[in-house]
Amino acid sequence: MLVNKPLYIVASVLLLIALVGFIFDQQTMRPLTSGSTAGNGDTIDDIPAVLNGGDFDFIFRYGVDAKNELNTISDRFTRDMVMEPAVTVEMRLSEEEMADIYQKIVRLNLLSKDPNPSKNTRYVTPCSTYSLNVSMDGVNDELKWSDCQAEIDINFRVFTDYLIQLIHAHPEYKNLPVPTGGYQ
Repeated sequence: MLVNKPLYIVASVLLLIALVGFIFDQQTMRPLTSGSTAGNGDTIDDIPAVLNGGDFDFIFRYGVDAKNELNTISDRFTRDMVMEPAVTVEMRLSEEEMADIYQKIVRLNLLSKDPNPSKNTRYVTPCSTYSLNVSMDGVNDELKWSDCQAEIDINFRVFTDYLIQLIHAHPEYKNLPVPTGGYQ
């Protein structure tokens, strides 16, 4: 049996990357429980309580020119419609979702990383830009990253993928019209 060796090598590497990503995801995305440690070495008992009067809100933008926006301050989501005006709907995350997002930000240690976590120059078009403005216990932080000309840090990719999947699972998102046209 002849096997195309370059194709076999590429397939093996992709399988290995997928497996490592799955293992990484399982280790970093599990919920924090009392006594467990966050990515920065703190235990959950050291993390300010989000649901007990703690201050936690964020604005997450993503997509081409970061035109999609989830805003937990105003409980709204704006979808980029490409060729048409953007559409904004009410979207309120549950307390459990907010706590889970908070835990992921802490576990992945996002706020103590480089605020521009892109590396390895490359060129992609159309590309996605991301920003996360976070208000946690009276402290405001802003992170921006892009896959336009660089590869994104793995922790930011894990967080971004998680949050976009969460948004897309909401009925409010599913009921939005489908954008017309596309980006080139």
